[in-house]
Amino acid sequence: MPTGLTPVDQECEPIASTMSPRAKILVVDDDPISLDVMNEVLGGEYDLITASSGEEAIQQARSHHPELVLLDIMMPGMDGYETSRRIRADASVNPVKIVLVSSKATLPERLAGYDSGADDYLTKPFDPMELKAKVKVFAHLRRVEVESEQLLRLNQRLESEVRLRRDLEDRLRHDAMYDHLTSLPNRALLIDRIDRCIGRAKRQPDHRFAVLFLDVDDFKVLNDSLGHHAGDKLLREISNRLLKCVRSIDTIARPIEDTVARLGGDEFVVLLEGIESPKDATQVAERIEQMLAQPTMIDDHEIVCTVSIGIATNEIAYDHPDDILRDADTALYGAKAAGKRGHRTFELAMRTQAVERLRVRNDLRRAIEHRQLCLHYQPIVRLPGGELAGFEALIRWDHPELGLVPPDYFIRIAEETGLIIPIGQWVLDEACRQMQCWRDRFKLDRASISVNVSGKQLLHANFLEQADRALSQSGLPASQLNLEVTESVVLENTDVVVRTLKAFERRGIGLRMDDFGTGYSSLSSLNSFPFSVIKLDRSFIKTVTVNDSLRSTVEAVITMCHKLGKKVCAEGVESIHQLDLLQILECDFGQGYFFSRPVDATTVERELGTGGRWAKRAMKTV
Repeated sequence: MPTGLTPVDQECEPIASTMSPRAKILVVDDDPISLDVMNEVLGGEYDLITASSGEEAIQQARSHHPELVLLDIMMPGMDGYETSRRIRADASVNPVKIVLVSSKATLPERLAGYDSGADDYLTKPFDPMELKAKVKVFAHLRRVEVESEQLLRLNQRLESEVRLRRDLEDRLRHDAMYDHLTSLPNRALLIDRIDRCIGRAKRQPDHRFAVLFLDVDDFKVLNDSLGHHAGDKLLREISNRLLKCVRSIDTIARPIEDTVARLGGDEFVVLLEGIESPKDATQVAERIEQMLAQPTMIDDHEIVCTVSIGIATNEIAYDHPDDILRDADTALYGAKAAGKRGHRTFELAMRTQAVERLRVRNDLRRAIEHRQLCLHYQPIVRLPGGELAGFEALIRWDHPELGLVPPDYFIRIAEETGLIIPIGQWVLDEACRQMQCWRDRFKLDRASISVNVSGKQLLHANFLEQADRALSQSGLPASQLNLEVTESVVLENTDVVVRTLKAFERRGIGLRMDDFGTGYSSLSSLNSFPFSVIKLDRSFIKTVTVNDSLRSTVEAVITMCHKLGKKVCAEGVESIHQLDLLQILECDFGQGYFFSRPVDATTVERELGTGGRWAKRAMKTV
């Protein structure tokens, strides 16, 4: 049952419970008469234990733990001196008071008694009053000693407990204010320090500070490639470099040391106090970019780390720490949108843009829930000959207020929020379902459906399973599904993307590089990727008929692709002259407004049912 006692009460309880109301007295004497006298004088007040020899006395002391031993000196065998010494030396016997009893009390005997460990001396025949007084004193002394020892132990325990609680409070305080992985200040401590800066700036209008919001570019790719253990090592290395970086800036006089904090994941914040101007914050950002860009070895892998940085200064008056953090985060978004690996300083116009992004984000979530998304389809034609080769599925948003919205309006936000994953799954399912319906109805055995895939989808753990499910549920053969991946996605995430693309290739799914020529890949590197079709960006086709150098570039690309065993599809075909030239250059496929704008499924079915205007238009030029 619960005792209702606190730890301190439980520790104090033995003091009372182990001390009997009647002290225990061990009387050792080989004379029965002496024992009877002792019993007569002391028995009413104390618990008496008797022994008639030294050996028996030691056994009784071990068993009963008396407070006082009245020990006769002159006994047969082991005398009182030896018995006293052995009791003192016996570790199993509690410390006890010993009074030697003898008919002689000469100085040598007394010295011998003290030398054996006795506390006092009593002579025979003794006066009953003297006996009672001496016993009372020594029994009480022993009790005081026992209680003192227990109190001392309790006090030591209390001191230890206080230290443990203080250490625990220190740990809890540290854990509440510092990041466990990097030991940097966390968000709570950062907010406190920013709040202190805001207060100081209100008292001293010339006090300037800045917040730098950092995000590691493509950190998820490293985590997925090398594992979270390597990712944690990189985060610790970044934190160490940030600390060195801000402390190494000796051109700015600051009364308070800068703060480097980790908010979580790969997000860091640097709080600069006492800067002279916003330019100082920009210099710090540049210093950080340079320092973090230096290669580092993580688990035998050389890692080159880049960051995007958003900067906000108190040039704008702030009342709350969250406000300047929000603006720095908004500037960070601008840095990432500009191509990562750089920094941007917050401007008020960014806040309006951020509010608009939030509105689009919320509307997009509702669009998914209320099935406002739809697909339009643009035909892809074989050249020469004009035969329909398939369709590219293009997502549209049937917005209740804005009407039909193109993907440029919302795809970037979908990628930022992770909504691209459910959206991409729906596009795959719907495109495969629709294409299989057209195959069954119009006998399109040689036509395929192409679906655009984002980098977020390719890096998603379940993307392979999503594609498998779309094919299985629709019944569409894998050979009639094409996945289009932009050149930039491949260049940013080469190793991970190539592994995923090869897994799709093994399944028989077609792979196409979209927007070729907008990135930095070379023709020779095309063979490193398992693409069967390269789609030339519309920027190449727009002026190909009037620009000789561009025509030569297009011809070289087509020739090289053919030598590598890859086919070429020209996007943005808008005139018959472009089509004529592409056929002369032996381009394999064409796609663009010349054949058709993207149209809904109903329009596609109407055109297929009447013989197909795309094929007819292409055939006129052959």
